Amino acid sequence: MATTGLGVTIGSYSLRAVKVRRKGEGYIVQRVFSDRLNDETRPVAGRALAARGFKGTAATVGLTGRDVIIRYSQVPPVPEWRLRNLMKYEVEEVGSQSGGHVSADYRKLNLPDPEGERAEDAILVALARNTYLDGQVQALSAGGIGVAGASPNSVALFNAFAANATYTEDETTLLVNIGAEDLDIAIQQGGELLFARNAMPGGRAFTEAIEQAFATSFGKAEQMKIAKADVTPKAQARYPDAAAEKVANAIVGVAGQLASLVQSTLMIARAQTKVPDLKVDKAYIAGGGASLKGLDAYLQQALGVPVERLDPFAISDLSTLPDDEREMAEATPWEFAVPMGLA
Repeated sequence: MATTGLGVTIGSYSLRAVKVRRKGEGYIVQRVFSDRLNDETRPVAGRALAARGFKGTAATVGLTGRDVIIRYSQVPPVPEWRLRNLMKYEVEEVGSQSGGHVSADYRKLNLPDPEGERAEDAILVALARNTYLDGQVQALSAGGIGVAGASPNSVALFNAFAANATYTEDETTLLVNIGAEDLDIAIQQGGELLFARNAMPGGRAFTEAIEQAFATSFGKAEQMKIAKADVTPKAQARYPDAAAEKVANAIVGVAGQLASLVQSTLMIARAQTKVPDLKVDKAYIAGGGASLKGLDAYLQQALGVPVERLDPFAISDLSTLPDDEREMAEATPWEFAVPMGLA
């Protein structure tokens, strides 16, 4: 088993990476990286990593968006060779329906079965269109960085939680990564992945709401979001000026849509997992969108459970990081949850 891992996410507007080394039951975080991307730099994102010395370790790359399909199959217990054949057939069927070649893998889920009545195994199947996956590989290879594999961001988010968070065996946790364009959602119970999903929209929807309300450019709306946006519930909010309150009014509807999407995900999870009484005890948010002021408090009120920003480095050693990278990891650790899980 490799002792060093590199996780990389190439998003719509950001490139993030985490490099770790396993030490006993924990991890030493060796490097973290974050940079902005645009249409010109995204296809050659690996060059930015290479310039910071990330060569030498093959990366696991994160996948999300419209070109990633996550689905579930219920199959009777069968030998592993038979399961591989069943999954191969399903992948071929999905590939033909989607109009292009896909790469795929599957994972058998260990779902709750307190009464011992579950007659079928639940299989999570993840597929990515090769045109999308090839673009990710080429972007990294532009900097001489190889790719060891790929994973849906939602599964990586679970990995980050399972490796670095404290949980109890009977605790059910909702995990939400908020990217610019997409959401990545996972549900875990006692260290077991129960459900994973990718959805839309992401944090860009908040910016677009500000852009429309103020009749301004997208760039200026993004600056306003960073400087003034606050979705703290009205009864708790304290705005520094009238502009901040107007920004809050512009985006509160988007926060409501996000909460509704998360709640509908729980309904979907109950149906897919065949656990009709599935309830979450706590939620964590991650990704760049989790930095939005008040979002944790808003979702806590909407969902009725405690909501916190996820620290994927909670039990990892950051002491060997360069000073600037350690400061970045400590300031907004939740932004590195998915690349940490990939690593």
